[in-house]
Amino acid sequence: MHWQYTPYVWMYGVAALLGCGMGTYALRHRAIPGATPFAIVQFCSALWSLANALESARNDLPSILLADNISFLGIVFLAPATLVMALEYTGHSQQLTKQKLVWLSLIPVVTLLLSWTDSFHGLMRHSVSLKAVGPLNVLSSTPGPWYWLHAAYAYALLVVALVILVAALQHSAPPLRGQLFVLIAGLLIMCAGNIARLLGLIPLPFHISSILAVPSGLTLMFGLFRYKLFDIAPVARSIIFENLCESVVVLDIQNRIVDLNPSARKLFGQRAHSAVGQSARALFGRRRDLLEHYRHVMETRDEIVVDQGGGRLFFDLRISPMRDRRGRLVGRLVVLNDITASKQVEEELRQAKQAAEFATRAKSEFLAIMSHEIRTPMNAVLGMADLVLETETDPARRDMVQMIHQSGESLLTIIKDILDFSKIESGKLELEQRPFNLRDCTEQALGLLSSKVAEKNLDLACIISGQTPPVIVGDVTRLKQVLVNLIGNAVKFTESGEVVVSISSQRCAPPDSRYEIRFAVCDTGIGVPHDRLDRLFQSFSQVDSSTTRKYGGTGLGLAICKRLSEMMGGKIWVESQGVPGQGSIFYFTIIAEGAAEAAVEAAPDAAEVRLAAEQPVSVAELRGKQLLVVEDNQTNRCILTDCAEGWGMRVTAVST
Repeated sequence: MHWQYTPYVWMYGVAALLGCGMGTYALRHRAIPGATPFAIVQFCSALWSLANALESARNDLPSILLADNISFLGIVFLAPATLVMALEYTGHSQQLTKQKLVWLSLIPVVTLLLSWTDSFHGLMRHSVSLKAVGPLNVLSSTPGPWYWLHAAYAYALLVVALVILVAALQHSAPPLRGQLFVLIAGLLIMCAGNIARLLGLIPLPFHISSILAVPSGLTLMFGLFRYKLFDIAPVARSIIFENLCESVVVLDIQNRIVDLNPSARKLFGQRAHSAVGQSARALFGRRRDLLEHYRHVMETRDEIVVDQGGGRLFFDLRISPMRDRRGRLVGRLVVLNDITASKQVEEELRQAKQAAEFATRAKSEFLAIMSHEIRTPMNAVLGMADLVLETETDPARRDMVQMIHQSGESLLTIIKDILDFSKIESGKLELEQRPFNLRDCTEQALGLLSSKVAEKNLDLACIISGQTPPVIVGDVTRLKQVLVNLIGNAVKFTESGEVVVSISSQRCAPPDSRYEIRFAVCDTGIGVPHDRLDRLFQSFSQVDSSTTRKYGGTGLGLAICKRLSEMMGGKIWVESQGVPGQGSIFYFTIIAEGAAEAAVEAAPDAAEVRLAAEQPVSVAELRGKQLLVVEDNQTNRCILTDCAEGWGMRVTAVST
C-alpha cells in the first residue's frame, strides 16, 4: 500500500462531514417539501468527497481507480435528486410516479455498472495512467462515450430543475421570490465547479466539485428551511390581516394610527386615506373622543355606537396590547366587529315578541270576558231548567228539560275550562296558601263523581300512605280541580273495573323542609297508545281528534292540569301500555308545607290548622279488637285492612 500526503484530504474530509450534517438535518425536517431529496443530494456529495479524499491520499493506480469508482456512487444520483427536490418544492410532486422514478434512475444505474466493469469495455475511460504533478501522483484518463452521455444527461436534469424554479419565480408572491432566488443560486453553485473544470478554468490537480457542494448545500438549505421561517410566517400574517372581515386598526403608544386593513379603510371611507400617522380621533368624525375614552386602557372589550350616514352602527370593540420580544409595550390593536345586523335582528325579535305577547294577552282577556258573559245567561237557563224539573210531571217534557239541563251543564263545564285556561295564559291566576285537610279534599273530589261511578257500576277507591301529612298548606280549590279532572277522565274512559287514587309523600332535599306529595290516578280503561302520549297535555289537543270520536271534550282539561301542577311546584305525566283493560296511570306532584310547619310560620292560622287536623272520631276503643273484612274487590280490601290496622285492630280479610 502506497500513501501520499496532500492538504486536499482535509478539505474533502470537512466537506464530507458538513454534507452528512446537512443531510441529517434535512431528514429530521423531512415534512418540508423538498427536504428528503435535498438529504439525498447531501449524502451523495459526502460520499463523493470521501472518495476524492481516498483518491488524493493513495499513490498506486489500483487504489486510485477503486476510489474513482466509489465516487460514481455519489455522482450519478446528484442530478436526479436535485430535479426531484425542485419538483417537490414547487408543488409538482404528483408528477413523481413510481414509473417515472424508475426511468429517471435507469441511466445512473447503468453508469454505475459500466464504471465498475470499465476494464472490459472501456466505455467510461479510453486510457488510464498515473501522472506526476510535482511530488504527487494523480489519475490521468481519457473519457469514453458513455461518460459524455451521462454528463449530458446530468446537466440536462439540472437545467430542467433550474427551469422549474424560474417558472415558479414568475408566478410566486413578491415575499417568496427571495427564497426562489436563493435556491436558483444554490443550483448554479453546484454546476459551477464542473463547468469550470471542463472548461479548464481551475488549474488544480484534483476535482473540487464535491467541495463546492458544501456552499451549494448551505445555500439550498437556507432557501429550503430558513426562508420558510423568515418569509412565509409574515406572509401568512399579512394575508390574514388583509382578509379579515373585522376592521383592524393598529395604534402606537402615542395613540397614532400606524396601519388599517381593507375592512377598516372601507368602513371609515375618505377619512382612512389620510389617517395613517394621525391621532385615532381622526377616524370617528363627530365621535372624536370615542377612542380617547380608552386611551389608557390596555385591554378591554365593549360595545359602541357610531353615527354614520344618517344611521347608527353598532360595533363590538376589542382592544389588545402589542408587545415586542422583550415584553415592552409598542402599541395597541383595535378590532371593530360590525354587529349592526344582529342588533337589528334582536330589535325585530323583541318587537315581534312584544306583539305576540300583546296578542296573547288580548286573546286571553277576550276569552275571559266572553266566558263571563256566556256563563251569566247559562246559569239562568240552568236555574229555570231546575225549576221546571221540580214542577213538571209529563214524562216527555221532563226528558226534554233534562236534556236541556245536561247540555247546559256540559256547556258550562267547557266555559269554565276556557275561563281557567285564559286566566293561566294571561298570568292572572293566583293560588291561595291556606291549610286544608288532604283527606277531606280527596273525598270531596271523589264524592263529586260518585254518581257517574255508580251509573257505570265501577269501584272507586282511595289510598293515602301513612307518611303523608294530614294537613298541608296550598290551594284546595285548584288541587280539587286537578283531582276531579283526572278522576273524571278515568271514569269516562273506563267501562268496567275500578278507578284508584293513591297519595304518597316524601320530604324534599335539605334545607327545604316541605313535602313532595305525589298523586296517582289508576284506571282499567282503554289506555293511551304510545304514539299519542305526547299529545295529552297540549292545549286543544286530544288523543282521538276525529269527528266520529266516541268521547267528547275540549282538549283543555289536561293542559289546565299541567299548568296548575307546575304552578304548585310539581309536574304531571302518564304511563300506559295502550292495551284496553290495563288502562293508564296519571301522576302529578305538588310541593307543600305540612300542618306543623305551617302552624309555626303562620300563627294567625294555627286555629284553622288544628280544626283541619282534628279527628272526628276517637278510635282508642277499637285498639286490639278483631275485625272481619269481606270484600270482593282487592283494592278496597287492602284499603280497609290498612285503615283498621292503623287503628290497632286485628284484621282478617277475605274476598267472599
